[in-house]
This record gives sequence, C-alpha cells and structure tokens, in this order.
Amino acid sequence: MSRESVTNLLKRLKTVFDKYEVCYWLDAGTLLKAYRDSDIIPSSDLDFGTWQTEIDKVLLVCDELKKDGFRIKYQGFMPFVEDNIKIYIPAKYKVSCFDSFDIYLYGELNGEAFRRNIQRPIKKAGSL
Repeated sequence: MSRESVTNLLKRLKTVFDKYEVCYWLDAGTLLKAYRDSDIIPSSDLDFGTWQTEIDKVLLVCDELKKDGFRIKYQGFMPFVEDNIKIYIPAKYKVSCFDSFDIYLYGELNGEAFRRNIQRPIKKAGSL
C-alpha cells in the first residue's frame, strides 16, 4: 500500500465529485479515523456522505466512474437506491489497503441529518 496510490484515488474522486458539484463529506468509520488518528490509512474502506437531494448528481458520478473501470453496487443489487452505494475500485489504482468505498445518503428533517439503513434494520425497537 502506498500513500501515493490512495492520494491519486482521492484526487480522482474529488475531481469527479466536484465536476458534478456534489456536496460530500467523510463519513462513518473514515470520519472517525480521520478525527481520532488524523489519518485515514490504513482502513478497510472509505466512507463518504452526501444528501439524498444530490442523488441525481451522484448517479452521474457513478456513470463516469464506471467508464473508468469502477464497479458500482447499488443498494445490495436492489433495483433502487435507498441509503447507500458501494463502489469497487479498479486494480489500476493499486490501492491494496481497501477495495471499495461507500456513499451514504442523508435526509434532512427539522434541521437535523438522518440516514435510513435498510441494510441493517433494527431487529427489535425499544420503547420510545
């Protein structure tokens, strides 16, 4: 794993996200790692967040990344996108510390961000 290969990947992703004017941020484990360790390497994957309202632009990002060899897995191969997109990184980027990244989609309600998670539904809800 080389920092240069991860940097090149991140530059590519930034270029594509910026091209389509997608508002995005580090999210989940990647955000925690960046905050806690001031670094995102090594990692099992990368996590980004964006707003559900950005989905049309995010799908354009996905189309462009597909042309560059990335493999896209929408919502666990379901015929819709609900809360996340997993994107597999092509070997040409030589990123050996992880092979994919996730884009999580957030909604906004009463000034707060929320993310549904149909991949891991709550098995038993307690009293509210």
